[in-house]
Amino acid sequence: MSRGPRTPRTLLRALNLEVMLASAEVNTAEQGLITIQQFAVMTGLSVRQVRRLNAAGQAPGRVKHGRKLKYRRSEAEAWLARRKVCALTFRFAE
Repeated sequence: MSRGPRTPRTLLRALNLEVMLASAEVNTAEQGLITIQQFAVMTGLSVRQVRRLNAAGQAPGRVKHGRKLKYRRSEAEAWLARRKVCALTFRFAE
């Protein structure tokens, strides 16, 4: 999936997410849980695209952590690895 050039606005948004993720990661790292924003950064998708995947049942399972839904880091990484393998297989099959 090819993206266009990054504009200053998208770069700033990515930087803000990185800062936010760094502070949130300290709190949930010991439990191995990540937020939807962290999952979006990990996959290179927007939060909106991740929410659409959740609604379609195509994202990895989430767990309730207090009042929020989070992803298990191990499941998210496995999901991403499977998705990359499927994309590579599809490209080579053509």
